[in-house]
Amino acid sequence: RKRQQQQIAVQRIETLERLAEAKALSGDFALAQRYIQLARNIATRLVVSVPSSVKRRVCRQCGAYLLPGVSSRTRIHRGRIIVYCTQCHAYSRYPLHHKTSQHQSVQTSEGQ
Repeated sequence: RKRQQQQIAVQRIETLERLAEAKALSGDFALAQRYIQLARNIATRLVVSVPSSVKRRVCRQCGAYLLPGVSSRTRIHRGRIIVYCTQCHAYSRYPLHHKTSQHQSVQTSEGQ
């Protein structure tokens, strides 16, 4: 039963994210922010992690929905994706590539 509730919650979070994107594209940022707030409340209430696609589209400082080119600026600098919120002027930095242990696996395979 709990697993089923969590699956429904994930579906609703994804639906709310799509609705928020549509509203942001039409220019209604207040409603887009409300949809994201509802999605985060659902995730908190049912102990479900918010998908990273949703996390990266929300400003961590003010909670605004970040739409690249409209409510945010996105740049790549020194191996990081830098997202700038135009509403509260906050920066978020994400790694461009995941760190892999490829170098370590090559060393162990050569030693055999």
